[in-house]
Amino acid sequence: EEPGRGGGVGSESLEGTPREDDGVSGLYASDIGHVVIHPDHGVDVIRPSLKENSGVRGTWEKKGDRIAITWNKHGGPTDSFTMSNGQLHIGRGGEVGSLKNRKPLSSKNLLENLGMQSVRMKTVKENDKDRPVMLYLGKCCESHWEMSYVPYCRDGPGCASHPSIAFGDHGDDLYHPMMQCPVKCVVHHDPLMPIDAVLTGGYVSRDDYYNDISRKRRLNQGEEVTQKNRPIAASMCLEPYWRTRPRATNPREMKMVDMLLTTNLNADIWLSRFSLLRLETDSYDWNNGKMWMHWSEYITLPENQPPKWATFDSDYVISVVIGHCDGPNGYPFGYPNRLHYINALSDAGLPVYLTGHLRRCNSGNRNKQRFWASNKRELMRKYKFHLALENCDEKDWVTEKLYQTLMAGIVPVYVGCDNVNQFIPKNAFIRARDFSEPKKLADYLKYLAGNETAYNEYHAWRTNGPSSPEWKHMNWTFDRSTANGFCQVCQNIHAHREKKAQQGETSWGEYWTHAKNKLPAWTLDPQRGWVQEGKPVPIDLEVPAAV
Repeated sequence: EEPGRGGGVGSESLEGTPREDDGVSGLYASDIGHVVIHPDHGVDVIRPSLKENSGVRGTWEKKGDRIAITWNKHGGPTDSFTMSNGQLHIGRGGEVGSLKNRKPLSSKNLLENLGMQSVRMKTVKENDKDRPVMLYLGKCCESHWEMSYVPYCRDGPGCASHPSIAFGDHGDDLYHPMMQCPVKCVVHHDPLMPIDAVLTGGYVSRDDYYNDISRKRRLNQGEEVTQKNRPIAASMCLEPYWRTRPRATNPREMKMVDMLLTTNLNADIWLSRFSLLRLETDSYDWNNGKMWMHWSEYITLPENQPPKWATFDSDYVISVVIGHCDGPNGYPFGYPNRLHYINALSDAGLPVYLTGHLRRCNSGNRNKQRFWASNKRELMRKYKFHLALENCDEKDWVTEKLYQTLMAGIVPVYVGCDNVNQFIPKNAFIRARDFSEPKKLADYLKYLAGNETAYNEYHAWRTNGPSSPEWKHMNWTFDRSTANGFCQVCQNIHAHREKKAQQGETSWGEYWTHAKNKLPAWTLDPQRGWVQEGKPVPIDLEVPAAV
């Protein structure tokens, strides 16, 4: 029995009965790998290894004497093929070129050519009471490294929170450590499968995705998306207010988003940007086990423990890396003001090692230094402090700039959001706002740079252990990181299953809109997070006290 949604020329259905050959579906060779054309009108492009999967998927349909494949990426371009002698010919170019050597979609052929017996999920029934929560990953979300950095989730058929929940059980199930989750959770790309929530990037109108899903279902005589059956439109946005305000402040636009996953504490799901990925993705080796460690294990690695005092640079006390200076002018610590603050620290006698691209920056009389290291972590570890400068100082906006520095074993000097102590223990870093002027901060850093005992007090939290308030605080932030975003969506939906069932035939989308009081629509404010009719939305989250 084949576990996938296979079929094709000479194949059998899941029930073992012969399928009628549609003349198109099958396994093809192409210039970039193998192309699997399914009887259900789905198309998957598979490179020789799933680790190098192209991420290209699409749908096919017959148009007269031609076969049209509409691809999911690059705005949905369509390639047109002619069929003859088991090959699909394209005039020129296209996403994959011509397709050759059509073979049946049997487990034997898939195993021989792809090293896996199925490239699609096995059937999950809509009315199964014990079925997993099913998340459909919209194409807009695929470009977000925070949520879809695992090729199996992003490029393959999907991923699940436990082996064999929804995939083949022949050694090709797509469980991954990032999908550890206390509830059954599946992320997939198949519009014919059950969908509890559509996960997108940015505040994209749900109709854009519903229309795409309905078009694909029409090809298979499936049920289209309507108000009575629509899934939750879950939107993940990890950008600050000033980048998203045209849409995020428009009630008409936000009315078309049901579930909000953002860095604001009063979102439906709060996501922290505490992740190990940015320190461990230089080679894009997704099997790098360090990326999936718990932070408390990660900081014990030799390369992440605080450097020996004698190894620090003797000329410069603090490093700072700046990519560019674009951004809003109306923020005290916004992009344009960052270099002014750095210059003020230098004028106060603090030796600052300033490096990075500094694109579109006016650095004044400060010379940019060479980025001498092979990566940012190596550079940071040469200096006693690293200046973690946010691109703006909005409420709740704490990014990887702070978390990276902590995980690299260096004391951060943080310039950014005012309520940062809600996310990180205050004895783990130095907050610039605690000093009335740059000179006082510079004097304090120079004092610490000459006093090893006082300096090491900022590292004491690292060895306090799991029962300490500091570790509990760090755990709270880490457990809600973007790396666990899929699971958080599934957990929220799972927690509401019983209440939804009591409301009869209400769709998940309509249920969530009313359960979370999304009418009138929520809009975004830079210092209050999500607001409704001018009032802040209450925080539905138990936030630990600052320690």
